[in-house]
Order: sequence, then C-alpha cells, then structure tokens
Amino acid sequence: MTTIIPSPPTAEQLASLDADDPLSWTRGEFEIPNAKACGAEVDGEAVYFCGNSLGLLNKKARKHLMEELDVWSSRCVDS
Repeated sequence: MTTIIPSPPTAEQLASLDADDPLSWTRGEFEIPNAKACGAEVDGEAVYFCGNSLGLLNKKARKHLMEELDVWSSRCVDS
C-alpha cells in the first residue's frame, strides 16, 4: 500500500481559503498580540497556539470589564 502525502498548501491557496471563510469578520474582534512582544525576532501578529488558556482576548470583553471596574471603584460601601 502506498501512502500519498499531499504537499502543503501554497500562500495563494491559504489566502484564498482565508478570503472565503464566512467567519473571517470575527478576526477583528480579538486582540492578537505582536510577535516581538511574545519574544519572536520578527514583527507582525503572533501565531497563537496555547491550549491551556481562554484564547485570545475579545475586544468587547476588555471594554465590558473596564466598565464594570469603573462601576465597582465608584461604589460606596456601608460599614
């Protein structure tokens, strides 16, 4: 039996798949870290592979959390 290993997709094929992805609009909803900030020697977006996390930070989650912190910090507590 012969096993055929397909060649990896080309950059053009990957770009086409990205362009056709119906969920591509969600990419802008997340904060993608800069590669250099993550310790890489190259600039640009980091590739995010972390199986033990909550995933990339959603921009709306940051906004809502900061709003709630503002509310919390301005509350009066009766003693």
